[in-house]
Order: sequence, then structure tokens, then C-alpha cells
Amino acid sequence: MIPPILLQKLAVLRRRERLLDLVWGGARWVAHVIAALTIGCFLDWLIDRSRDTPWALRHIFFILQLAVAGGALLACVLLPISKQRSDDDLALEVEDKHPKLAHRLISAVQLNMPYARTEGMSPELVQVVTKEAVARAAQIDFAKVADASRLRRGLAFAGPALVFAAVALLLWPSLIGTLVARQFLADVDIPRNVAITPVAATAVWPSGEKGQLRFRVRGKDLERYAGEVIVRPDGGAADRFPLQKAKDSALEEAEYVALIPASARDFTSSAWFGDGRTRKPARIRYEPRPVILDVQAWVQLPAFCGAKPDGTRYEQPQARGDIVGIPSSAARLRIITQKPVKSALLQLLGPEKFDPEKSSDEHGPETVKRQIVLALDKSGKTAQGVFDLRPDEYAYRLVVKDEYDFDNRPPPRRAVRLIPEEPPQVALLKEQFPPAGKLLGAGPAEDFEVEGMPVPPGGAVRIAFVASGPYGLGQAKLLYRVLKKVESGNDDPGEEPWIMQPLPETAATDKVGPFDPRRGVFEHTGPKDQIFFHAVPSLDPENLLPRTLGGGRFDFKTTGIPDGKGGLLVLKVGDQIEFCIEMYADKDGKSERPVTRSETRVKTIVSFTDFARWMEDTLQEERRLRQLDAKQRGLFDEK
Repeated sequence: MIPPILLQKLAVLRRRERLLDLVWGGARWVAHVIAALTIGCFLDWLIDRSRDTPWALRHIFFILQLAVAGGALLACVLLPISKQRSDDDLALEVEDKHPKLAHRLISAVQLNMPYARTEGMSPELVQVVTKEAVARAAQIDFAKVADASRLRRGLAFAGPALVFAAVALLLWPSLIGTLVARQFLADVDIPRNVAITPVAATAVWPSGEKGQLRFRVRGKDLERYAGEVIVRPDGGAADRFPLQKAKDSALEEAEYVALIPASARDFTSSAWFGDGRTRKPARIRYEPRPVILDVQAWVQLPAFCGAKPDGTRYEQPQARGDIVGIPSSAARLRIITQKPVKSALLQLLGPEKFDPEKSSDEHGPETVKRQIVLALDKSGKTAQGVFDLRPDEYAYRLVVKDEYDFDNRPPPRRAVRLIPEEPPQVALLKEQFPPAGKLLGAGPAEDFEVEGMPVPPGGAVRIAFVASGPYGLGQAKLLYRVLKKVESGNDDPGEEPWIMQPLPETAATDKVGPFDPRRGVFEHTGPKDQIFFHAVPSLDPENLLPRTLGGGRFDFKTTGIPDGKGGLLVLKVGDQIEFCIEMYADKDGKSERPVTRSETRVKTIVSFTDFARWMEDTLQEERRLRQLDAKQRGLFDEK
């Protein structure tokens, strides 16, 4: 059995060897870790100068750091200190350093082991060798036998790395701390002298237009730095554009812009200023502005023009979107765009100070009088709306915006004009005598038209008229007055006032047939039937206005004529009756809608003898004209 004192000394040596192995291995481990961190941090810093280090690469760095640290720990520390040195190895190490032991220590250790083969050997000799080994070993400090040069080598190996790390940490504490933290996947930015960040802006630009990339730059002495933006179009070569100072935002902070020329090709951009750069490349995509392809307009006629069967107003289409309407009208617009939009706005324009009594030069500059939001359909490509026409508005423009808030440029502009309502037209039809087909045989009605036919006492004046109105006919009135015969040249007849007599409206029936505007009666109207006034209803209620055509034919008797004062007029031979038809656009005679009159016609009261003479002369003239016409027809027929 090995003496305890020897075992104790060998144990001390074993602990010292393990400690030295730990120090040597730890020094090498520290050097490996610092070297790996330095390489990783440098690569991260170098890559980050031009762009963000990709997270995939940062994960690789992290894994490599763990691998280097773990591998170095295993190879340099754990494996060396895990090796158990035997007593023989330790004894030989002591023998190597102290030759005076003359192999007594190793012999004492080996011969006293339980498995030692001592057959044929003298026990006394073994005891003597053991005693001598113990005696000489007691004089030796086994701890000093261990190779202490590993401490110096460890310091030489790890010292420069530690000094380098300490100096770097003292010089750039924030930078080194950030780089090391990033090696362990911390989401922090590398600090720089200059920080540049993009000003919040849309990533979509209008196609074919110039743009600006804006950046906020922070740092000291910014004037001594320069900056630029690199633009990389899809499928094209990169371009560089300088950063220009736009304005100072705050202390040690300013805003810079880069002017990008018009293009339609999407691109990515990165900006540098001094040692600062944008963290991530910005992606800019071009999108066309919305365009209004078609502007359709209709004028909705006033309610007094009637309504369709469904109760809606009648509409008149307007050419090219320009609107012309009468008072109380409205307009309906429909626009079509080439792409979906999120809003459509109608802006009505007019003078700032409108005064109908003043000239247009005094109305002031143009301004937006009203804004109306148009309703979009589900597709977002069609919008429509309705607005009333006002005298102080002379134009409109249409502004649409898409999902990116791009508006149409320039917005289409159209005219709006409010015009006075056109008055109806009314005309007296030519007289016919005798009634067609009664005295001269059959023939067209034009063959029996006469002019200046007198009226015998007690006779009647046949009045026929036709009227039309672009916005409908309201009511008709007969205006008449009696021009008394002047007995002496010294008599002053004076100006007789007009007497007004409303004409009742006659409705059409299936029995009388359609209205004939050439005669002022219905197709099946008899000679004695009285049609005072009839307004033709719409032949196509869905599309055509009603009551735009009308007329009448009636006999105005010369006896019992009201004088407008509650009495009756008494006519005598030589008196004249002047009359005309007054046509109203509105059924209400007090309405401000226009009124018009037909030409006037004058009838003279003559005796029966003079009336018969006039008839005979007229008929003879008619016969001569017919005979002449017949001869001329025969002459041309022979040829």
C-alpha cells in the first residue's frame, strides 16, 4: 500500500495540474470567443454600412458564435480537466523534475500498488525503497513540480484579446455593446454619428410624374457631411441622386430631399448621409392616376313640365357634359373612370360676389360655390349625382381620388348655363271658306284658304290656331277688342282695351281620333264641333314631354260678346273686331313663366249685300285660277 504521505503529495500535484489546465484552457477559450465575436461584429458592422444585415445571416453568426464558444470550451477546458492523471504519471513527472530521487518515488508507488507483482522480490528491500522515497519526497514541494509556464502562455494568449476588447469598449462603448448584443440577436440599431430616417410617405407614386424622397437627418455638424440616394429601378441600372437640404427641423436635425425624375418603372431606394444610412431599402411602386373617361349629363326639367309614369322628372341629354337648363331645373351627372376610385366630388364654380345687376367684371374672382359628393357604384368606376341649377354658378369640375389619394389631373371642367325659358309659339291658321268640299268639290284644304273674309251682321268668326311649347302648354285665352267705325275724320277712336276670355280645354277621346295641328281639330271633328283648346298628351310618356303641341278651332259669334264690364257689345256695319290668341306656358295665369301672343287678325262687319258680293268675287276668282291651272297642266301633259 502506497504511503499516505506520498498519496497526499501526489494529490496536491494533481490539483495543481488541473488548475493550470483550467487556466490555460480558459485563456484559450476566452481568446477564441473574443476572436469569434470580433469577426462577427466586424462583419455585421461592415454589412450594415450598406444595408441591414439579413436576419438569416445574423442567425448564422449567432449559431457560429455558439459553436465556437462551445467547441473551444470542450476542447480547451472540459476535455483537458476531465482527464484523470494516474499516480504513476504524477510520480514520473516529479522524478523528471528531481533526478535525485533516482527512481525511488516511482518504484515506491508502483511496488506498493495492490496489483503490483512482487514475486521473487524481497519485502525488506521494498520497505527500504519506500522509506527512502518518503524521506526524500518530504523534502520536495510537489505543487511546484507542475509546469507554471501555462500561466504565462495563457496570459500571452488571452491578454491581447482582452486588452483589445477593453480598449474597444473604452473607445466605443455604445457601438461595441450594440454589436455584441446584435450577435445574440438583439433587435437594436448600430449607433452612428448621423442617423437618417425616411419621412413617412406613401410607397406608391403617380406614374409618369416627378417625385421626392424625404428624409430626417439627425447629428452634429451636418453641414460637413454629404448624402445621396441610390435608386434601383426594376430591370434597370442604378442611379444616384444627391440629397438636398429642405429645411431645419430642430436642433441638430434637418430635412433633406432627393428629387426623382418622372418614370413608370417601380424601384427600390436606399439613402446615405455621412456614416448613416436608412435601415431598410424603400420600395416605390408606380400607379396611374384616375382618369375620367366619360362625362354624361342630363337636365332634369322642372316639375311643371310633368312627370313620367313612375313619378320621376323628364330629362334632356346634354352634349359633352355641358349643361344648359331653364330656371327650376336640375342636372344629373354620371362619370366613368378607368379604375376604381374611393371618392368622387363635384365642385360647382362661380364668381365670388354674384350680382345679376352688375357686369361680370365686377363679380370678383372664381371660387368654389358648392361641393357635392357623387355616389359610387359597387365597381367604383361609375359615380353619379344630382344638383339644382343656380344663377350664380357657371361651371363645374369633377375631382376623383383612388385608394392612394391620387386625384385626376387636370380635373375635367364643363360649363353650366341657366337660360330663360323659351316662350311657347302660337299662330292663327288661315281661314277656309267655304268649308272644304262643300261648294267647289273635293280637294286639299289649301285650295279653300282665303284672306280678309268679312263678317255679316250676327255672323261668326271661325278662329283656328296651333301652338307649341318646348316645355309644355299651360292654358290659352282669346283676346279681342272692337274698333268702332269712325263717322268723321275729326273723331278720335282711341285705344280700345283688350278683353280676355279663357278658352276651356277640350280632352281627346278615342271617338274623335288624333289631333290634327294643320286644322286645329281632331281627325273626326265635325264642322260644327267646337274645340276651344286642346294640349296633346305625350305619345311616349317614358321619353317625351306631354302638352308640347296643341291648338283649337271654334266659332266666335259676333252677337252677345261680353264687353269686359258686365255688359254686351253691340256691333254695327263698319265696326271691326281685332283678335288674337294668348298662350301661357303654365296653367296658372299668375305664374312667372313666359306668355306669348299670336299675330292679330281684324274682321270687318259688312252688310249682307256686301258679304254676298265678296263671296261671288272670291268664287269667281277661284274658278279662274282653277281653269288656268287645268290649262297649264294639259300643256305640260302633251309634251
